Order: sequence, then structure tokens, then C-alpha cells
Amino acid sequence: MKKCGFLLMLCFHLTYHCAVAQFQDSIADKLQRYLAIKKKEIGFSGMVTICRQGKIVCAEMVGQCSADTYFNDSSLFKVASVTKSFTAMLVMLACAEERIKLSDSLAIFFPRLDNHEWRSITIDQLLSHRAGIAHNQGVAGFVPGLSMGLNPEQALAAIFNSKLLFSPGTQAAYSSPGYYLLATILEQVYHKRYADILAEKITGPLKMNHTGVYRTGMDLQNMCAGYHQVKDSMIPAPGRDFSLMKGSGDLFSSAADLVSWTNSFSGDFWSDKIRASLFAPHSDIDGHSYGYGWYIRREEANAKKAYYHGGGTFGSSSLLVIYPAYQLTIVILSNVSPLPVNVFWADVERILFDTGDAAVSPLAVRQLSPQQLAILPGAYSAGAGQPVLQIILNEGRLYAKLGTRGAFEIFAATDVEFYGRKIPVKLLFSVNGTGSITGVEAWYNGQCTRFSRQ
Repeated sequence: MKKCGFLLMLCFHLTYHCAVAQFQDSIADKLQRYLAIKKKEIGFSGMVTICRQGKIVCAEMVGQCSADTYFNDSSLFKVASVTKSFTAMLVMLACAEERIKLSDSLAIFFPRLDNHEWRSITIDQLLSHRAGIAHNQGVAGFVPGLSMGLNPEQALAAIFNSKLLFSPGTQAAYSSPGYYLLATILEQVYHKRYADILAEKITGPLKMNHTGVYRTGMDLQNMCAGYHQVKDSMIPAPGRDFSLMKGSGDLFSSAADLVSWTNSFSGDFWSDKIRASLFAPHSDIDGHSYGYGWYIRREEANAKKAYYHGGGTFGSSSLLVIYPAYQLTIVILSNVSPLPVNVFWADVERILFDTGDAAVSPLAVRQLSPQQLAILPGAYSAGAGQPVLQIILNEGRLYAKLGTRGAFEIFAATDVEFYGRKIPVKLLFSVNGTGSITGVEAWYNGQCTRFSRQ
């Protein structure tokens, strides 16, 4: 009997491990093909790492870290706004230590503030983007790519001199300067630099030895060179001034370190109270739920519950996703900007859960005659008050332009079906009985918008 039980158990383990290996091989194969296609279509360069039950089951890389080096496990990426997830955790740890309270206002930490509305802003409102503070573009003198060269006092003055978008607590609007203020408050209550607090509270205990604060002009070994897409060209990414990025967008990290970070939420490393606060919906930003330092996607018919945060800056695109019910995480890191990381997420999710076809096979480009192209250009309307879709023909190449956004080239798959490469959209033109174009369906991120020809 004991021997029979042993054999049954052995068969179970062998079957289980074979199934896991087949799962990993299948995911890796599909992901490899997907990334190779995206490298060709939109210039993707970077790494996608999938972790299941605390273990990396797939880590695929495509492209290069720099002109003469390839990616490896130690490659470093600037993670931009993913930084906010770390700052939010540090704030919650400070609350647990009773150094600050969520109800504390800016007046406590910046007593010289003389504007009543600014003084009333709370820690809770900063964390959830309900303070009314404008994003970086609302700060006087801020221009992406140009160095402001501000010291901490000047950075605070620039933020406090900006105009609030609304009365604190009444609405929500994404704001990096709000997280700069949180990082500054942490420095006050701990009497240490933000980088030292981060190392003491998070990266040290989690052994994240390849994560830290990036400062303007730093030269780090294994740091990926950044590239930026301009129309159809790839250029070295412009520099980014980090004067206003403290706590909001100034961290660098590796894929393995970010896996350690996301894994820390599935065990008992952090208290239940802290995790519950971070991942509870505290605000709604443009239709997306936001907790503290994390977006929250609710469980729906076609979507699994997930916590996520993306980041993007010159030469960097990143995304962290946690599926709490599956002990599953996705880490996407690229040294190219701008990239549609949410579309990447949707495609990787389809591969991961086998819920549909991601773009795992290349789309062939069909060459159309001048006569076939000539009937497509024009203005297409989705209704009153909606942006107009312009289809433009220039020197034998077709472009799409929605409202005031920039034009992008589209490519023919058939006579009436076109797709974008840098913008992952599919356009399906409608033809009447006389051969005239009457409208177009635009498919983007799983949603369809119908336009009628004007």
C-alpha cells in the first residue's frame, strides 16, 4: 500500500513538473516571437520578465543595451514613474512608525507656505493625486529635455509657485510634483536623504542591489543607453533633468530587482494593513482607479484584477503588473521611448493566459497601386464633439492623424485593411456597391470606434 502511494505521488510530481515545463516553454516561445516582431515593427528593445509563485518562469530579451553590448541580468533601466510605488511604500512605513499621519497637512512640514489651499493639502491627497497639483508641465520653466538645474529649495519654490488645478480633495489629476513633496517630507521626518531611506527600508532588506536613485549626469556600469523614436528614426535619447524627479521618477533598477519588489507583496514581508492601504482605490484618474503609488484594475468579464504602474521618460519605458489572485507578475523594461506599454501588457497578458491571439506573427505589407490608395484619403467623423480622423496620402505613403495628434504611417494588409506600427491600431475601411469609401472602423487596444466619411 505504501509503495502504491509512493508511486502515485511520484507520478503526480512528474506530471506536474512536466506541465510546468511545457507551460514555460510555450510562453517563452510565444514571447520570443512576439518581441522579435515588435522589434521589427516598432523598434522595441528591452526585456520582458514573468514571475509565477515567486519564481521567474520566463525572461526574454531583444535588442541591445547599447551600441556594442547586449542585455543581461544586470542591465539597468531608468524606471521613471514606477518610482512612485516605492515612495508610497516609504510613506506608509513612516505612518506605521507614527512619524507622520495621512491626515497631516503641508502646513506642518512647510510652515512658511502662505496660500491657504496649499497649506490644507494632506499626505493622503498627495499619495492619491487628489491635491490639485499640476503635473510637471504646470511648473514654470519646465521643458522636457532641458536642464533646470534646480537645488532642493529652488525646486520646492517652483512647485509651490505653480497654480492648483482644483481645490484639494475635490478631484483627481496625476501629479509627479506631489510625489516630490512626499519624498521631501520623508527626508524631513527621517533626517536622511531619500536615497538612504530607500536603501534602509526597502532595497537593503529585499537585497535589491541594482536599484537606486539616478542623478543627472551619473555614469553607472550596466546602465542601458536610451533611444528615442522620432517619426521613422531612432536617435540617442535627449537628456532628462532630474531636479524635479525626486521620489516621483528618479529610480533605476534591473528586471531581477523589480521581480523581488513585486514578489514582496505576495508574502508576509509587509503588513496586511500597509498592503490594504496601498491597493485600495482612493481616487479615479481619467477612468482608472488609483491607490497609493499603484493603479488598480478591477476584476471584470474580460479583465483579471491587477495592480500596476508604468513609467516613461526619454530613453525609457517600463511597466510593473501584479496579479494578486495568481501570484503572477509581469515586468516590462525598455530603453526606447515612447512605447505603448499598455498595449504590450495586453498582448503579453493574452500570451500568458492564452485568452486570445497576440501579435505573434508578422503582418505582411501589401503594395497598393496609386489608384487603390487615391480613394482612401479624407476626413472621417465619429460624431459631434469627437476628434476627426484624417487619412492623408503623401508621396505614395498613407498616414492617419486623429484630431491634433501627430500623423503616423499606416500599412496595407489588404485593399481595405491597414495597421500602424508605432501606433498599434487597425483601420478597416468600408466600401459601398459603387466602390466608394464610406467610413472606417478603428480598432485600438481591443476597442472599436466607427468613423463616417465627411
